[in-house]
Amino acid sequence: MSTAFPLPVLTPPMAMALGVPKLVQQPQIIPTLSETEEILVNSRLQLFLKPLTRLNIVVTLPEIKLSAMSVSNWEIMEKLKTLVKPEQFEFLNVVNLSRESVTLEAEFSSVRAMRRSIPLMTGQRFKHSKFTDLLSIKVVTFDTVAPVKSEWEAIFRDKGMISFQTSAPGDRPDTIRLENLPIAWFSETVDPINNRLIPSTKILREAFERFGGIRRVEIIADAPPSEDGANFNSFGPGHTQNQNMTAYIQYFDYQSFCNAMDGLRDRKLVKKAGEAENAAFINLSVDMTSYLSDENVKKRLRQQEKRNELQKLLEQKKWLEEQLDMHSRIEEETQQQEHKTRISFLAQQKNTFEYISRKSIFRPYHNPYNQGNPRRMKPRPPREEVERATEMSTYQLRYCEAKSLLGFLLVGAAEARNEEQKERKKGKNRDKYRRPHSHDRRKDSSSSIELFQSDSDSPDKSSMEVEMRQRLKNRFRSSHTSTSSKNMPSDSDDDVAH
Repeated sequence: MSTAFPLPVLTPPMAMALGVPKLVQQPQIIPTLSETEEILVNSRLQLFLKPLTRLNIVVTLPEIKLSAMSVSNWEIMEKLKTLVKPEQFEFLNVVNLSRESVTLEAEFSSVRAMRRSIPLMTGQRFKHSKFTDLLSIKVVTFDTVAPVKSEWEAIFRDKGMISFQTSAPGDRPDTIRLENLPIAWFSETVDPINNRLIPSTKILREAFERFGGIRRVEIIADAPPSEDGANFNSFGPGHTQNQNMTAYIQYFDYQSFCNAMDGLRDRKLVKKAGEAENAAFINLSVDMTSYLSDENVKKRLRQQEKRNELQKLLEQKKWLEEQLDMHSRIEEETQQQEHKTRISFLAQQKNTFEYISRKSIFRPYHNPYNQGNPRRMKPRPPREEVERATEMSTYQLRYCEAKSLLGFLLVGAAEARNEEQKERKKGKNRDKYRRPHSHDRRKDSSSSIELFQSDSDSPDKSSMEVEMRQRLKNRFRSSHTSTSSKNMPSDSDDDVAH
C-alpha cells in the first residue's frame, strides 16, 4: 500500500508556472544524529542544533526517622560528579525533593559522554553523612514527545485528508509548533512602553528557512517569568531566564515539514556568543488545530481589529476623562482665587473704614432712623463715605492749623507781657536808691503817671485773648469759600474744646 502523502515531483517549468520558490524545489536534507552532533541553523544569528543529552537521576533515600532532619543536596551532587569521572556534567540541578527520593536533572556536553556516564551511575550505592544506610541511584532517560511520521499521518488520515496537494494550507501536515523559544534571540526592537523585547517574524523566518520554504509565521509571546531570584541548587552554565514565546511555522511543501520535524526532534537550540553558549530546550509538536489556515487567520484578524477599536475607544474615554478632570480642577482653582481676591478686597475696605472711624475725621450727625442714639453714624455707600471723609479731613486740617497759630500767638503775647513786667520791676529797683536829676523830674513824674494809668486801666487778660481769637477767626473765614463755612465747627464748640 502506498503512502498517503507522496512527495510531488516538480519539473522546473512546472515550478516556475506555479510560482513555487526555488527553496521548495530542492529541499535541504538535514543530517541525522549519527552523522554529526552539531547542525548550523543560521550563521548570522549563530544558532545551532545539538542533540538532547539530558537525564533524570533519581536518588532513593533511606527512611527518615527525624521530622526536622535536613538533607544536603550539594553533597549528593558532589557524589554524582565523582561517580561519572572522567566525564563531566554540563548542567546539574535538583528538580524535586521529597522524604523518599531526590530527583535531579543532568545534562552532558555530548551523546558519547552521556552514553558512557549512564552505566557508571545506574544501580550504584553511596554513603551520605546524614544516613547510616546507603543511598541508591536510578537513571531515567528523557522520552521524546514529538510525534513521528507514522503518528501524524494516522491522525490526519482519520480527519479525512486524502492527499497533501488536495488539502488546504493549515488543514494538512505543514505546520510545526515550537514552545519555549527565547524572545531575545529573535528580536531587534524594544517596546518603549513596557520595556520588553518585541519578537520579529522576519528573524524567525530567516532562522527556520534552513529546512525549507516558509509560507506563514505567527508568534505568541508567553507571560513574563516571575522573579524568584537565583537558583542555588543548580550547577553549570545557566539556561536563559528571559521571556519565551510560542511560534507557529507553516511550510510550503510536505518534505520541508518532514525535514523540520526530523531536524528538531530530540535536539536543543543553542545560541553562541563568543565562547559562551546558551541553550533552549524547545518543545516540538505538530499543529492539529488548523491554527494557520486561511479561515482562522482571517477570524483572528477581525478579532484583532475589534480589540484595536475597543482599545482606541478606551484610550479616547481615558483622554476625555483626563481633560474633564483638568478643566474642573482649573475652574475650581479659578473660583478659589476669585474668592480669595474678593475676601482680600473686602478686608482692605474694612480696614480703611475702621481707620477712618478710629481717627474721627468726619463728625457724627443726627441719625433720623435711630432717635435714641443721635450720635450714631448713618450707614453710607463706600464711595460717598470716602469722598465725605476726604473733604472733612481737608477742612479739619486747616482749622487745626489756625488753632495752632492762635495758640502760638497767645503764648507769644503772654511771654512778651511777662518780659515787660520783669523789665519794669528791674527799673523800679534800680531807681529806688538813685536821686533823680532836676531835668528828669518831669519825665519821671509823667512816666509814673502813665505807668499807673496803664496798670490801673489795662484791660483784662481774658478779654484780650478773646478779641485776638475773634480777629483770627474772621480772617480765616474770609479767606475760604462758602463750603468751608458750612463744615466749620461753631464758636461754642470751639470754646468748649479749647
